[in-house]
Amino acid sequence: MSLFQGDKCRPCPESWIQHGEKCYHFSKEMKTWHKSKEYCSSWGSLLLKIENKEELDFIKSQASFHWIGLSRTAIGHGWVWQDGTAHSTDLFPVKIQEPGEKCALFKAGEAFSHNCTGQYRYICEKRATQKKATERAQGRLQYPWQS
Repeated sequence: MSLFQGDKCRPCPESWIQHGEKCYHFSKEMKTWHKSKEYCSSWGSLLLKIENKEELDFIKSQASFHWIGLSRTAIGHGWVWQDGTAHSTDLFPVKIQEPGEKCALFKAGEAFSHNCTGQYRYICEKRATQKKATERAQGRLQYPWQS
């Protein structure tokens, strides 16, 4: 799929949902956590990282039983987002269901630990591509990496 359709540039790939400055893919197919991560990576995206209450509220309204980008390397270690940043429980905790579970599943507005080999839907996210206002006026596309 392409971001381009004729002369128009879309901020998100086809079938992805834009919310604010991000694009989200809510999968219909089911995969393990690791296969979900690989799929998102093939689109230049990561599994979902919830960064604030507004984004959390949006995800709550859209998703149930989806893998998100939280995991931990060992029992007792903290939860880490796919990009390597530590998860803060200020926004939401990860409820531990079984001690050995190392991946996080988002359901009913909360995150739960789960076995990484379980097959669930997943959410990918990436930054939306945006044209600068001056470039829009001139009819040229400005990519984020060209700013």
